Amino acid sequence: MNALLSRMRRITDDDGGFTLIELIITIFVLGVVVAPLSAIVILQLKNSDTTSARMSESHDAQLATSYLAQDVQAVGVRGAYATTAEPAFVPSIETGAPAGGGSYPCGAAGTPDAVVRLAWDDYTAPAASTRTQRRVAYVVQGSELHRIVCDGSGAVTADVTIGHDLVAPFASVSCADAAGAAMSCTGATVPATVSLALTIQDPDSGSAGPYEVTVTGQRRQT
Repeated sequence: MNALLSRMRRITDDDGGFTLIELIITIFVLGVVVAPLSAIVILQLKNSDTTSARMSESHDAQLATSYLAQDVQAVGVRGAYATTAEPAFVPSIETGAPAGGGSYPCGAAGTPDAVVRLAWDDYTAPAASTRTQRRVAYVVQGSELHRIVCDGSGAVTADVTIGHDLVAPFASVSCADAAGAAMSCTGATVPATVSLALTIQDPDSGSAGPYEVTVTGQRRQT
């Protein structure tokens, strides 16, 4: 019994533990290790935001490319069917066109002028009487690029946002012939290619410059 009490007394009287010097050294070492690690983590998070922003910009460019390519492929409105012969193409592209004006109105009242507006014939059956016009307007609203679709009239049937975070000079259009020479988009001859230059900058892209891209579509009809 005395031996047990003596052992318990030694345990309660034990002064083992950290000294103040050891604690200070430990805190100092932790500071030396944690500080650079924290800097690395913060830098990685910033790089992650910039990478995500650039991916977002690239995604918008790819989306615009996909839509413009399929729209330009179809471009081509033909004249009136006076005989059984297929009439020639008439001007089918408009630039800077107001929603309610031009040869191919498309868009609700108050919609900004279209950067470019494309039109083509659409048939529900082989007969010429089934012909209607599909119109697609590429419009910058605020900092967004919209693709507005109208079928047979100026009434909107679809409005899809295909670009975000556009900055000045926003968007511009150019056209070329089959040989690649620049030409008017709105002349009597329908261009072979239509290009849309976009300037995109996601706010999270940091100090990096804007993402400038030109998307191009090739006409299929001749």
